[in-house]
Amino acid sequence: MPGLVRLADAGLEEAASFAGQAARRTRRAATACTTALACELVTEVGALRLLPVPPQVPAFAVAAAVLPPGTEDRPLTGDVTTAMDLLPVLAAL
Repeated sequence: MPGLVRLADAGLEEAASFAGQAARRTRRAATACTTALACELVTEVGALRLLPVPPQVPAFAVAAAVLPPGTEDRPLTGDVTTAMDLLPVLAAL
């Protein structure tokens, strides 16, 4: 019986190890998806600002009010961070 207990303990230990790794990878994937959505938001707001008449929808109004205007080349790290913070607000609309 002690041999079976050791095997069971080893199986639980291995499963626990994989569970932690899976949780870390899931979190990393979720962060990557959020970053990709934020990049898309920055890009789309910039493109929609170029239209002669911007869309009259609440999500665009909220995003355009928060994201900086301009199409000049610049680092977009701040814009993407702002957009990431804005995603939950837009999801609630």
